[in-house]
Amino acid sequence: MSAGKNLDFVLLLDVYECMLTDRQKELMQYYYWEDMSLGEISENSGITRQAVRDSIKRAEQTLTDLEEKLGLAGKIVKCRSTFDDIVKNTEHMNSDVQSLENIRELALKGREIF
Repeated sequence: MSAGKNLDFVLLLDVYECMLTDRQKELMQYYYWEDMSLGEISENSGITRQAVRDSIKRAEQTLTDLEEKLGLAGKIVKCRSTFDDIVKNTEHMNSDVQSLENIRELALKGREIF
């Protein structure tokens, strides 16, 4: 994977891809999902490397703006983390006072999501 790729965009693309143009979506999928270089995308798409780069940068900005306004990807990450905590805590539950404390902690974590 290229050192310059911000893999946070993979999640943003999963969440908000329907908000991109068909061309932006296609180029972003090549770049992030198929790990193609700008040159490879340029050759496959029949546009210049600079046009590929510019389109990807515009799409990244669109995805960033959407996440700043809506925060859906952040909520997904938080839900996944909370779910992991729930699984971890329920594995250690038994019928004593500690289990009651675990349940309270899980309830608080669930409320934090939204």
